Amino acid sequence: MDIDAHQTKIPSSEKRSDHFQKASSLLSVAAIMMTVALFVRTETNMKILDSKFTQKIQEMGDSLDSLRVARQVLLTDSDISKGMEHKVNIVRRSLTSNESDSVNEAEADNGFKKYVTSIVTESIGTYCLSPGKVCVAGPRGLKGTPGNRGRRGPKGTKGETGTKGFMGPPGKSGKQGIKGDVGNPGIKGDKGDKGVPGHPGPKGEPGQSLSAPDVNVSPVSLTVTENQTAIFHCSATGHPKPKVSWRKINGAELVTTDGPDTALHVRTAGYNDSGSYMCTATSVLGKAQKMAKLYVEGFRWRSSILRDNVFYQSHLNQFLTPAVGSHPQWLLCYRASTHGWDVSTFHSNCDGKRNTVTIVKAGQYLFGGYTDIPWESSGGWTSTPNAFLFSLHNKEGLAPFKSVVKKPYRAMFRHSCCGPVFGTGHDIYITNNANSNHNSHAKFGYENVYSVPSGVQNKQALLAGSHPFTPDDWEVFYLG
Repeated sequence: MDIDAHQTKIPSSEKRSDHFQKASSLLSVAAIMMTVALFVRTETNMKILDSKFTQKIQEMGDSLDSLRVARQVLLTDSDISKGMEHKVNIVRRSLTSNESDSVNEAEADNGFKKYVTSIVTESIGTYCLSPGKVCVAGPRGLKGTPGNRGRRGPKGTKGETGTKGFMGPPGKSGKQGIKGDVGNPGIKGDKGDKGVPGHPGPKGEPGQSLSAPDVNVSPVSLTVTENQTAIFHCSATGHPKPKVSWRKINGAELVTTDGPDTALHVRTAGYNDSGSYMCTATSVLGKAQKMAKLYVEGFRWRSSILRDNVFYQSHLNQFLTPAVGSHPQWLLCYRASTHGWDVSTFHSNCDGKRNTVTIVKAGQYLFGGYTDIPWESSGGWTSTPNAFLFSLHNKEGLAPFKSVVKKPYRAMFRHSCCGPVFGTGHDIYITNNANSNHNSHAKFGYENVYSVPSGVQNKQALLAGSHPFTPDDWEVFYLG
């Protein structure tokens, strides 16, 4: 076969030639590097190489030359297998490019590598077996190209299950969580079995002997003034303890109690509350009764001037009711005929007491005045719109009348020099030791401080019968 003729086809197969050229260069470089490494590892004072090693090196060189020739022959489709001493199989490839070119080139490269490796291995082995020669492992070669991934092996058998380990110690308790909502109540469980009876308790103290009720009332009889409170007490004994009740004779039951308070209270007693009241103690063993009587008197002024004159008392009560209410309890603080006529006694007994009534008697005539402001030993003129004067029996024979204040700022005068003083001029004025002089005044209506009834002929003589005058007695009451 004409080599020149085939060389003309190389340009069309430039890619294939380039691969073989790279493979040859690679083999050459590898061989050189391995040779240098062998020389570096040998003893430095070796001057003459073993003749056999030299021969092998010569053969390696010849082999490299043969590879170059084989490359040229391969490009000319010649069969290189006949002239090679080591019988490296080089597969003849078509110069026409196809899909398997890369695979065949890789096989050719592997063949070259194996060939060079066998030469070096044989040479080194022969050399290292010579007497007195020591071979040291050369440096690691370049990392080869990874081969194709092999087939996946069969799935291994499942190993035996290991033994269960021991449970570790318990951890620390965590923080208590937030209390959850109360759940729905569960179904009531079945009633448990009856327990064993307990030991009998100690014997109790002997009980109290039975006795029928007995009752006692206190007071048995009581008299009170109208609008006062009447109180009766009822004590009951017996075993078992009786139940106590009060009722008015010919009337309904008033109170029933089994507690310590067995008293009957008749508050603001009136005339119709007078009568008999029965206390009854009742138990299973019977009952016992006791009766008490209540007397209620109409209100009476404890006045030596009014005495028991119901006509005067009733009119005076009518005048006072708008100011202090009905049926008040009036208490005496001063009476000239009893305490003396010195006005200092009046001030010591009556000063500071509110709601006072002054009653004056001059001959057959009765008059006086009311004020809600207390009397004092100083203070001068004092204002009040609630003061008034009254007449129960007067010189002109007028019916009892009430005279209201028209100038409140002149309603009353307070001073230690005199007794009660009403109005400017003065409508009523009681002097010191008035029973022994003629200096007291009753100039009613002089400056119109208090109102005057119509038809009066002589205002200054109307109340006391004369002006001035000498009182027979005067007294002061206060609201208790």
